[in-house]
Amino acid sequence: MNAEEAKGVLDKLANREMEEFRITKEEFLAFREVLVKREDFKHFRGMHNITV
Repeated sequence: MNAEEAKGVLDKLANREMEEFRITKEEFLAFREVLVKREDFKHFRGMHNITV
């Protein structure tokens, strides 16, 4: 996932066009880098599921 894709997903979540979005462990750091730069960053809630 690149920064532009992450920004698009976050915009859709913020505008309630999407209710949730799942990312892989490998995508997390790139996604987080975009997320923490947003002014509304603290309005997002993350959850993790570990599938065995």
